[in-house]
Amino acid sequence: MSSKTVEQIRHIMEPESLAVIGASEDLSNFGGWAMYRPMTTGFRGPIYPVNPKREKIFGIKCYKSVLDIPGDIDLAVIVIRAQFVPQVMRECVQKGVKGAIIMSSGFAEVGEEGRKLQDETVKIAEEGGIKFVGPNCLGVVSASAHLNFFFTQMPRSGTISFVSQSGTLGIYLVNMAASKGYGFNKFISVGNSASLTVSDYLEYLGEDPATKVIVMYLEGVRDGRHFIEAAKEALKKKPIVVYKGGRTAAGSRAAMSHTASLSGADEVFDAVCKQVGIIRCLECFHPFELAEALSGLPMARGKRVSIIGSGGRGNANSDGVRDEHIVAVCDVERDRLREARRKFPKANRYLDFRKLLDKEKTLDAVMVSTPDHCHAPASVRAMKQGLHCYCEKPLTHSVHEARVMTEVAQEKKLATHMGTPSRGEESTVRAVEIIRSGVIRLATAVVPKSERPAAWFSQNPVYEHSG
Repeated sequence: MSSKTVEQIRHIMEPESLAVIGASEDLSNFGGWAMYRPMTTGFRGPIYPVNPKREKIFGIKCYKSVLDIPGDIDLAVIVIRAQFVPQVMRECVQKGVKGAIIMSSGFAEVGEEGRKLQDETVKIAEEGGIKFVGPNCLGVVSASAHLNFFFTQMPRSGTISFVSQSGTLGIYLVNMAASKGYGFNKFISVGNSASLTVSDYLEYLGEDPATKVIVMYLEGVRDGRHFIEAAKEALKKKPIVVYKGGRTAAGSRAAMSHTASLSGADEVFDAVCKQVGIIRCLECFHPFELAEALSGLPMARGKRVSIIGSGGRGNANSDGVRDEHIVAVCDVERDRLREARRKFPKANRYLDFRKLLDKEKTLDAVMVSTPDHCHAPASVRAMKQGLHCYCEKPLTHSVHEARVMTEVAQEKKLATHMGTPSRGEESTVRAVEIIRSGVIRLATAVVPKSERPAAWFSQNPVYEHSG
């Protein structure tokens, strides 16, 4: 992508002024949303409503055409019938608008006539030097610009940026994530991707300093080579987590009818993810759990993770890693664990594994899956070695242990991700407060345990210790 295209996307995501073409006061349609939401959720620049039938909208002077607006326009938001969009795009070109969002539907997603309208609009925009989001989309959210077109309130500001090929599912997932305290920096509902594609957004977000993790919901990718190259560049700076719809034949047909997207063979997309290092999830909310962890935790210093577990939990986590085909099992180390299992009585099993961990110098991170009373001691020992630690359930219910873990994490400049304690005792609540005040992060929703190790270390082979 050229630097010019990056700059054009910045004008869309961080505009200093915007015109809403098709604005209204009716909050049951997009014209009302697109006008009212920026007004009430903090957008700081001028907003110009355009509607030839109105004098004022929400008390703001209304213009008959974008050409009548006296000031410069960074972003034009188009919410009119599809058949009128090409002419409005011509006026935007004439006005010198820097970028656009077309929320209107009725384009390639509905058939051949709609595709002709879409192609005509793209041709006019390209000849005039305008890039646009959509059509058939719900717009964008940008925390840095206080820009929002559809949420009642701005989502909590954070470092996760989300690109979605479904507007309605995207809004649902953002609301779900926001309810759990996750913060967003940018959200882009891409629609039909007639002008700007998911690959363009991927490269833009890869360069965006406010974005630490990129999450994507995809139904298909038309420009495969561009997508791969954009992903490779972005992954040099930040992780990418993807959930892809249309994995089955029925899903592929639904994706095609939804956003006129070509789903392609799921096996090919899966291979691309593994080749370039994209973290792929098979459940639609899981990417946000991973993004929340990745946004606040440093990457492991190397490729080797230890899974310390008891019975079925340890086995399930080990199986989950193998299912993602990223494990390089070292038989010598596995045999050593079998020997330790035979050597020590069952009652001292977890203590002995912690001793083994103290002596182990070849690990980079630890996943702890032990009974409650063993979580904190095992985790503290791992952290004292300078290992990042992931716990699949509450790490401690003790105020003292919480203080110790926080002190060790701060001293070693580590971060620990763990499940949220479900108990309501006063000591548990206080322990959570202490941990939140430090650098340890809490997960607030349940993630399938078998998927976690794979996502954390998806870009590297893993040596596995199974307890």
